[in-house]
Amino acid sequence: MKKPPLASLLVSGTLLLAAVLVEAVAYPQVHNIDQEILKHVTIRPGNPLVEAVAATGSMEAAAIITLIVLVWEYQRLHKIGPDTIGLLAGLALSTTLVLLLKLGLSTPRPSTSDYTSRAGGLLGRIDQYAFPSGHTSRASTIASYYTGRRGTLTTIALWSWALAVALSRIIQGVHWPSDVVAGLLAGWFSGSAGRIAALAWAERGMDR
Repeated sequence: MKKPPLASLLVSGTLLLAAVLVEAVAYPQVHNIDQEILKHVTIRPGNPLVEAVAATGSMEAAAIITLIVLVWEYQRLHKIGPDTIGLLAGLALSTTLVLLLKLGLSTPRPSTSDYTSRAGGLLGRIDQYAFPSGHTSRASTIASYYTGRRGTLTTIALWSWALAVALSRIIQGVHWPSDVVAGLLAGWFSGSAGRIAALAWAERGMDR
């Protein structure tokens, strides 16, 4: 049985906590830095390529990826296995963190944003806030979850994808740079937690 990624969980959790505290305590300074960075970014709302990259970090895309993992694992094991459980746990944690932080910090989106949430009710109202980026968090959760498990090239490809999703959200004009940094950290933490959940589930199955 592989060793749980406790070091990854600890480091990512510490960095995420630091990012949240900085956002909460020094928001004006962070906002000034965000604005300076955005001065050098060409905002392209509606650009087909940027929209396509961003869409791969959507909740629908994450659901499709999870379904693929479930089908693949069920064909091998004839049951819901640890890989599916771990990925679901990581994505659930990521979603929970994003919603709680958006609600708790209530960071407004950039003035260039005409973002409208597809969710209704309370979730829709929470999703109007910026910090952290949910798309980025979901992509980096998946990248973190599979880090080191499918070879170096796969790890590089997954993190390159997560960074591309993060950049696309800035170029769309719907997130500040600090939002996507926090999203990457939230995903790193959630993916690490998901890997630990998968190992625990696998050990539980071996004990039966």
